Amino acid sequence: MKYSAQRGNVVIYILVAVALFGALAYVFMRGAKSGQGNLTTQQAKLVAQELISYAGLLERAVDRVRTRGCSEEEISFQAAGNAGYVNPDAPPEFNCHIFQASGGAMTSWQTFDSMAGTPYVTATHTVNGTETTDGDLVFFYDQVPVEVCNEINKQLDIDLLGGLPADDTELTYTTFTGSYTAAAEVVNDGDVKIEDRNSGCYHATDAAMDYNVFYSLLLDR
Repeated sequence: MKYSAQRGNVVIYILVAVALFGALAYVFMRGAKSGQGNLTTQQAKLVAQELISYAGLLERAVDRVRTRGCSEEEISFQAAGNAGYVNPDAPPEFNCHIFQASGGAMTSWQTFDSMAGTPYVTATHTVNGTETTDGDLVFFYDQVPVEVCNEINKQLDIDLLGGLPADDTELTYTTFTGSYTAAAEVVNDGDVKIEDRNSGCYHATDAAMDYNVFYSLLLDR
């Protein structure tokens, strides 16, 4: 009888250990998912603030090289970590390079670990309400978490009544290397909430159904 009782206790210990391991695995997986999405409200606020701040720095860097005499075609976003931005028209002195001390004085190209999407600068899209239908210089970040999209629009004072703005913009783009697309696709004409706005976040209504951030860097060329 004593042997049977001991054997029963061992079985109970094993079951408890399995239950604890399952609980730990659940916590680990939940934490791993939170790094890719499912952000807390505070985390989403911080990421939104950082993303808007970074886009603002890019805009000011573009203004900086423009005031130094760089044309819109000479601007270069070539930097470590963002391949495909070599602009053959950029001066060899690097004074039109956004990520050079002699140019825009930006330190680095930035991505965000909490988001699976991609940041990029392109001139394949135009912003509604500008004087030209040609492409504008726009910073995009696609596939952002919905929590971050909401927080970005809150911080930009975009109306969220009835849900996030929606747009059918097709994010087929080429990285900016000095040329601007003629008669480019409009990025913010699908919802009155972001019409005539130079920045914001919208829910794509195309097949991808992603949440995408746009931030204009150079308009009305």
